[in-house]
Amino acid sequence: MVSAQTRHPWPVVRHSRSQRKRRTPDTRLSPGRFPWHVLLPFGLFVLHSLPLAGWLVDDAAISFAYTRNLVHGHGLIAQVGAEPVEGFSNPLWTFLVAPAFLGDPNDPTPIIKLISLMLTLGTFFVVDRICRTLVREAFWGRLASAGACLLLAVNTSFVAWTNSGLENALYALLAGVCCLLCVRHVAAGTAGTPWTPILAGLVGAGLALTRPEGILYGVVFATLPVWQVLAGRAQWRSALRNLVVYLLALLPPVLLYAGFRYAYFGDWLPNTYYAKQGTAWSDVGRLLLLTREHRVATYKLLASLSWLRAEWLLLVLLACLVLVGWRSPRRRLFVPVGLALLCAWVIYCLLPIDWMAEYRFATPFFMLFYVLLAAGGTEMVRTWPGGSPGLRKRIFAVCLAGMLAQSAAVFVPRTRAFAARPTAPFADVATTALTFNEYAAALGIVDGSLLCPDVGGVYYFSQLRVYDLGGLCDRTIGRLLDRDAPRLRDHILEHLRPTFICLHDSWCVRTGLQRDPRFWQQYVPIRQGPCDWAERQGDGGGFFDGDYVRRDAVVFAERLEQLRQRVIRGTVPADPRSARLRAVPFPRRSGSLRGRLHEMRTGPHPRVGALYWRQPWPTVGR
Repeated sequence: MVSAQTRHPWPVVRHSRSQRKRRTPDTRLSPGRFPWHVLLPFGLFVLHSLPLAGWLVDDAAISFAYTRNLVHGHGLIAQVGAEPVEGFSNPLWTFLVAPAFLGDPNDPTPIIKLISLMLTLGTFFVVDRICRTLVREAFWGRLASAGACLLLAVNTSFVAWTNSGLENALYALLAGVCCLLCVRHVAAGTAGTPWTPILAGLVGAGLALTRPEGILYGVVFATLPVWQVLAGRAQWRSALRNLVVYLLALLPPVLLYAGFRYAYFGDWLPNTYYAKQGTAWSDVGRLLLLTREHRVATYKLLASLSWLRAEWLLLVLLACLVLVGWRSPRRRLFVPVGLALLCAWVIYCLLPIDWMAEYRFATPFFMLFYVLLAAGGTEMVRTWPGGSPGLRKRIFAVCLAGMLAQSAAVFVPRTRAFAARPTAPFADVATTALTFNEYAAALGIVDGSLLCPDVGGVYYFSQLRVYDLGGLCDRTIGRLLDRDAPRLRDHILEHLRPTFICLHDSWCVRTGLQRDPRFWQQYVPIRQGPCDWAERQGDGGGFFDGDYVRRDAVVFAERLEQLRQRVIRGTVPADPRSARLRAVPFPRRSGSLRGRLHEMRTGPHPRVGALYWRQPWPTVGR
């Protein structure tokens, strides 16, 4: 006799043989059933990505430079011989792509694109699992999954930034897995296993290591035990046990990396936080008050999804959720998705305004929004009291087709515009590095240095010692830029004294170097033109886009004049789009793995002049 304590929590339902043949599993793929509802949208995603096949954003190359130095034994630094500074905010992505740089690829674009595509395919399958858990019936679950995946595949922002070489593809996948685990935890109720909190904690740690603000997604699972106790769906002992197990899985990886960051880089936060003037507690207070800047940011974010006005789109989503909460018996499963979407919105509003196009920080928001919209709309139509099942299917098909048509009308022109002028291409900045390599070779400069604002491709290809004017990879500049312009100019002109300086667009105004008399006393132009950005901003004259070299570094004046004439004739790639990338050999350390690990731990490393320039560099030319 089976006791009540050992009895299975669900009643055992026995089916006849004919019923078992007709029955379709709810949340699992049937044997022999091919997931067309996932792979066809992914194929559309791949086609949508083709206009951006050759593009990687330059910021991604900063992580690549750190990764390449790491795998070749130089340490987690931006450039061989540089001071250890955490100039990246995506450590998990940086470590994940490390195997791709073991062979030191001259062009990392193909392998990075392949990794991003595989992660995006995983995201589509995770979206499928979430939708088919929210919508229990197999056919309607596949419809919801197909709708969410198709809307993702046509979204310009999602396509662009998951193909950018940054961590967005990994970030979206982990956010989706976090949401899926939360939904399954709620669906299992008291019959859940302890593995779900463990996996959720590890995924939350992965989110925190992919983006610093990703730790906020950990709030989603942490609130579920409290909500279940208040709703009477769990005992407080089991809820507390799940919460403790979850925190024990979440916190150790995050704290271990924080300790490593302080021991290796000397900071508790990445240097990008200081350079970009990250979120402060006052920003949290303003978000709680829903100030105008946050309302405008939310309006633009929602308005980017549809021809509809943002308030109408939000009203449609709320109507779906209200009707689902009223009619559907599975309404409690939508709570974790709503909480995850709320976290994604909070993260987007708290982050500093990003100058890059197409909502780089909103990738998880778009994914979760489409999941909630597709699953909520499907469940609303499925549970509608009137009409036959065939009529409800036709209504859903018409609504989905209309949503896809208007999305295509919105996103196709935006994709064309973005592909025509993509944000900060890695290839352009890499060619800028080769341009300054040619400047140094033409002027006979050895052991030179370069100060420039775009450094990803420059770190990857430059033969010069690079200083980051943007401050991401420079601790001092990152704390002075846009805060103390006089001290910044003193630091550059009196302490760094770079051999070459590259200035363009807003960097001319933000640094104010060209209005400092010391700049013109110490530097002469190689090429120079009017700064159109300053003129558009009405900042007056005195600002120029140009490349400059120190006067005392020019030994022969005739060489400088010859170089200027080559730039005028176009025989030096002054225009980044006019040159072909050339292979630049990368210095490798020989010796045992133990020796490499010792070098990585002991840093700082020998200065650039002692190590970097003793390599057999060829002259880079046309």
